[in-house]
Amino acid sequence: MHGFAEDAGDHSGPYMSKKGLTILGQAEISREDAAFLGAKPEISTQQFLRAVIEDEREEVAKMIVHDDRLVKSRNAAGTSALLIAVYHGLDEMAAVLRRSEVELDLPEAVAVGDLERSVALLDRSPELLAKPAQDGFTPLVLAAWLARVEVLEELLRRGADQAQAALNPTAMTPLHGAASSYDQSSGLHAARLLLDAGAPLEAIEAGGYTPLHLAASHGARALVELLLDRGADAGALSDTDKSALELAAERGYNDIVKLLERHAASSLA
Repeated sequence: MHGFAEDAGDHSGPYMSKKGLTILGQAEISREDAAFLGAKPEISTQQFLRAVIEDEREEVAKMIVHDDRLVKSRNAAGTSALLIAVYHGLDEMAAVLRRSEVELDLPEAVAVGDLERSVALLDRSPELLAKPAQDGFTPLVLAAWLARVEVLEELLRRGADQAQAALNPTAMTPLHGAASSYDQSSGLHAARLLLDAGAPLEAIEAGGYTPLHLAASHGARALVELLLDRGADAGALSDTDKSALELAAERGYNDIVKLLERHAASSLA
């Protein structure tokens, strides 16, 4: 498509900047994009965050070029646009948001696994280590849940509290985060680091779930084995009186059911 930048005339504004072109992922601006960007529409935070959640990357990019303040939008819980993208597993959307060159705060740096930025912020303000994000998740919970192992190691090295739960309705601890990780291999690594640092095995999050409950319900067999080896209580019940074995059975994780059955049998022997 013929680039609008070539015959833009007296048009000017953020959409003509090199930064804007980078966010849009284009070498030139099309006439259609230029018409949108030159119209100066009012874009609400709600519109912007809805586009983020719906993974409308091109629309989000154009909105940012139009008004780069939108990148710092937060929802009612205080979760930033970048964190929303990461929480939803929208890696390409997160990349679009990061191309805006917005300055990351510590929760955002941890969430995207930016070790260099995390270290710089902690060196400058060590108190951030124990400070939850606006949505209540602590840096260590985020590092464990999102399987940012390098960052997690750094946080532990600095003395992060492995028992500190999120200050939100989830009450998630770092070990719960590791047990809930989408990346089971990295989640297992994170869990081992946390346990070695003294993370409580029987911590309870919302719903009365222990880390073992979560590992079993997510089909994380290797993590179930690790937790059992470390002494996790396989008989612990959730608020709905469900054991780890029952949760695994409900989700069809028969290998974990058999593992828990063998563990129960050996405990009675």
